[in-house]
Amino acid sequence: MAHKSISFNSADDRWAQTQAEMLEMLLEREAEIYPWETAPAEAYFGDVDTEFQWEEWSEDEIELRSNRFFSQLDNCFPTAKESVSQRFANLVPQGWLEIIAQKAKAVTAANVSLADQLVECVAELLPHWGTEDLLVLARPLAYSMRDEVVSIESLVPRINETPWIELSEIEKARLSLAIARYAIDDFS
Repeated sequence: MAHKSISFNSADDRWAQTQAEMLEMLLEREAEIYPWETAPAEAYFGDVDTEFQWEEWSEDEIELRSNRFFSQLDNCFPTAKESVSQRFANLVPQGWLEIIAQKAKAVTAANVSLADQLVECVAELLPHWGTEDLLVLARPLAYSMRDEVVSIESLVPRINETPWIELSEIEKARLSLAIARYAIDDFS
């Protein structure tokens, strides 16, 4: 495969020139690096399709087998709700975790900012907090964690040391928002 050489007029743009040269080298070696031959795979899947006879199964049998398959698949991977419950069961009341997980599942489909999603997950649990106040607490969770991995424990001081009933209202709000972030990430 022949490729047109990429060049730049500006001598100051050495980095772009280096990138272009690297791309050109990769494209020259494309056949060696990426074997795009798909005929063997197509032949294999064609053979498998002809061996498998859908006509032998009734619609009820297909539905039964597929339901059984998906239920077994679901057992292999914990749901986000189970993941949240397992991860935070010793820190937060179970009812709170269930509501956060339920809301997280619902808001991931919404076309709103991550901070708004976090607030939506905990607003029912913290009715005495205003939306604006919760947004202030949610912003660091929504924006600081984009490129870095931050543990829940580092976001809420003393999280492992203090029982839930002894946490201040602001600590409960921060912890709830952090758990909402964890749950939203699980559903995404």
